Amino acid sequence: MQKTSEATQMAADYLACLGNELAAGSSETLVRYLQAMAKFYRYSFYNCCLIAVQRPNATRVAGYKRWKEMGRHVRAGEKGIMILVTGPPKTDQPRV
Repeated sequence: MQKTSEATQMAADYLACLGNELAAGSSETLVRYLQAMAKFYRYSFYNCCLIAVQRPNATRVAGYKRWKEMGRHVRAGEKGIMILVTGPPKTDQPRV
Protein backbone atom coordinates (compact mmCIF):
# COMPACT_ATOMS: atom_id res chain seq x y z
CA MET A 1 0.00 0.00 0.00
CA GLN A 2 2.90 2.35 0.73
CA LYS A 3 4.29 1.86 -2.80
CA THR A 4 0.86 2.65 -4.27
CA SER A 5 0.57 5.91 -2.38
CA GLU A 6 4.18 6.76 -3.26
CA ALA A 7 3.50 6.14 -6.97
CA THR A 8 0.26 8.11 -6.85
CA GLN A 9 2.03 11.02 -5.14
CA MET A 10 4.84 10.92 -7.69
CA ALA A 11 2.34 11.13 -10.58
CA ALA A 12 0.40 13.92 -8.83
CA ASP A 13 3.61 15.91 -8.32
CA TYR A 14 4.46 15.47 -11.99
CA LEU A 15 1.01 16.71 -13.01
CA ALA A 16 1.33 19.71 -10.69
CA CYS A 17 4.72 20.51 -12.23
CA LEU A 18 3.18 20.18 -15.69
CA GLY A 19 0.37 22.58 -14.76
CA ASN A 20 2.78 25.10 -13.24
CA GLU A 21 5.07 25.04 -16.27
CA LEU A 22 2.17 25.45 -18.68
CA ALA A 23 0.83 28.39 -16.65
CA ALA A 24 4.30 29.97 -16.82
CA GLY A 25 4.42 29.52 -20.61
CA SER A 26 6.90 26.63 -20.64
CA SER A 27 6.17 23.31 -22.32
CA GLU A 28 9.26 21.17 -21.59
CA THR A 29 7.38 18.85 -19.21
CA LEU A 30 4.47 18.60 -21.65
CA VAL A 31 6.84 17.57 -24.43
CA ARG A 32 8.38 14.85 -22.18
CA TYR A 33 4.92 13.60 -21.25
CA LEU A 34 3.76 13.50 -24.89
CA GLN A 35 6.92 11.62 -25.86
CA ALA A 36 6.17 9.05 -23.14
CA MET A 37 2.55 8.78 -24.33
CA ALA A 38 3.73 8.17 -27.89
CA LYS A 39 6.06 5.37 -26.81
CA PHE A 40 3.82 3.80 -24.15
CA TYR A 41 0.34 4.29 -25.58
CA ARG A 42 -0.97 1.12 -23.92
CA TYR A 43 -0.27 2.50 -20.47
CA SER A 44 -2.66 4.71 -18.55
CA PHE A 45 -2.31 8.46 -18.15
CA TYR A 46 -0.88 8.08 -14.63
CA ASN A 47 1.50 5.29 -15.64
CA CYS A 48 2.86 7.38 -18.51
CA CYS A 49 3.50 10.13 -15.96
CA LEU A 50 5.32 7.67 -13.72
CA ILE A 51 7.43 6.36 -16.60
CA ALA A 52 8.34 9.90 -17.67
CA VAL A 53 9.31 10.87 -14.11
CA GLN A 54 11.36 7.77 -13.28
CA ARG A 55 12.96 7.00 -16.63
CA PRO A 56 12.69 9.94 -19.06
CA ASN A 57 14.83 8.08 -21.61
CA ALA A 58 12.95 4.75 -21.41
CA THR A 59 12.30 3.10 -24.74
CA ARG A 60 10.58 -0.09 -23.55
CA VAL A 61 8.71 -1.02 -20.39
CA ALA A 62 7.76 -4.56 -19.40
CA GLY A 63 7.58 -6.81 -16.37
CA TYR A 64 10.49 -9.07 -15.50
CA LYS A 65 8.97 -12.22 -17.00
CA ARG A 66 7.96 -10.44 -20.21
CA TRP A 67 11.44 -8.90 -20.43
CA LYS A 68 12.97 -12.39 -20.31
CA GLU A 69 10.48 -13.70 -22.90
CA MET A 70 11.66 -10.95 -25.26
CA GLY A 71 15.24 -12.26 -24.92
CA ARG A 72 16.39 -9.31 -22.84
CA HIS A 73 18.31 -9.38 -19.60
CA VAL A 74 18.20 -7.31 -16.45
CA ARG A 75 21.59 -6.12 -15.27
CA ALA A 76 22.60 -7.03 -11.74
CA GLY A 77 21.64 -4.30 -9.29
CA GLU A 78 19.15 -2.56 -11.57
CA LYS A 79 15.93 -1.36 -10.01
CA GLY A 80 12.50 -1.55 -11.59
CA ILE A 81 10.17 1.39 -12.02
CA MET A 82 6.84 1.78 -10.26
CA ILE A 83 3.61 1.64 -12.17
CA LEU A 84 0.06 1.40 -10.90
CA VAL A 85 -1.70 -1.91 -11.50
CA THR A 86 -5.44 -2.31 -11.48
CA GLY A 87 -7.17 -5.39 -10.14
CA PRO A 88 -7.72 -7.13 -6.82
CA PRO A 89 -4.80 -7.16 -4.39
CA LYS A 90 -2.85 -10.41 -4.23
CA THR A 91 -2.95 -12.24 -0.93
CA ASP A 92 -1.37 -15.41 0.39
CA GLN A 93 -4.72 -16.75 1.51
CA PRO A 94 -6.94 -18.71 -0.90
CA ARG A 95 -10.29 -17.25 -1.87
CA VAL A 96 -13.31 -18.80 -0.20
